[in-house]
Amino acid sequence: MNVSLSLDEKTIKRVVSFYAQDQTESSNENALYFFSSEDYSITVYKKETNGLRKVLFQGKDAEKEAAIWGAKPEKKAPINKKIDVFGQIGSDEVGTGDFFGPV
Repeated sequence: MNVSLSLDEKTIKRVVSFYAQDQTESSNENALYFFSSEDYSITVYKKETNGLRKVLFQGKDAEKEAAIWGAKPEKKAPINKKIDVFGQIGSDEVGTGDFFGPV
């Protein structure tokens, strides 16, 4: 699961303070900060747009961690699975080749 937020500098400082014990080195040259645990990883990017920085939450607890900083949970559309009970036999010559030979 991935959740992306745009946060201001004040909130970024709170994020850094909150996750300080999980801070690690990142191989991503665009990352300003990187935090990781067994259940999530958080990347704060260097690029700033309109006073906001992109923060990417990843992992099984990404939604939970992002919610702490203001992310709204996504509403997922229900999956409508229909089963075709009237299957077709063959698509080549509509099955006649198997029974009658080449047509």
